Amino acid sequence: MKRKVLALVACVALLLAAVGVVWAVWQANSTIHTSLQIGVKPAANITVGSTNDDEVVANPNWDAGDTGLDPSGPGPLASRFTGDSGTCTTTIGPGASEASLNIIGAYGGFFCYGLWKIGNPAGGATWTMTAVTLNGSASLANCPTMTSADLNADTQPDVEACVSQLDDAGTVANLLPVGFGSGVTHNARLSLHVLDTATGGATRVFDVVFVGAAQN
Repeated sequence: MKRKVLALVACVALLLAAVGVVWAVWQANSTIHTSLQIGVKPAANITVGSTNDDEVVANPNWDAGDTGLDPSGPGPLASRFTGDSGTCTTTIGPGASEASLNIIGAYGGFFCYGLWKIGNPAGGATWTMTAVTLNGSASLANCPTMTSADLNADTQPDVEACVSQLDDAGTVANLLPVGFGSGVTHNARLSLHVLDTATGGATRVFDVVFVGAAQN
């Protein structure tokens, strides 16, 4: 009986070691860049960007736990892993209607979201956000419904994503459809989950386009 227990312990140790090796390779070699463009005429503006894993608490109603540990689930106040392997940051620009979400050190099970204030300039014609597309084809749905995407053409989904509004008080609402009258601003959030089927060793780039239609 003692030999069987020792053998089982040895097998578990080997499995944990193998998992650790795969995890480390994914962390070391994977960088995901997400570009975001607002496909709206007349133009919209993106004025503020934030994430829940940039180690900056932009709003305690969004990311109170963003002090170093990785998010372990979706939502504005998700629980956290006990480690800090990945980072998720956003930058605004280069154009007034552009931003980027940069994910470094991702691994299967990693969550992050990017949140941007998207606004219609004062005096701008009223328009409605009607869709959010991923890589020009897949249409993202309102959270919590996730849409998956293969980012490296290996027929395996690498990430899944959904969109929502997250207001300054931390209330989550549907993003689609939402209207933008003159001077109106909404907080648009892209929630991203790296799947366990994702493999490391490559840079992945995909486009998320917020699509708007002018109202007559």
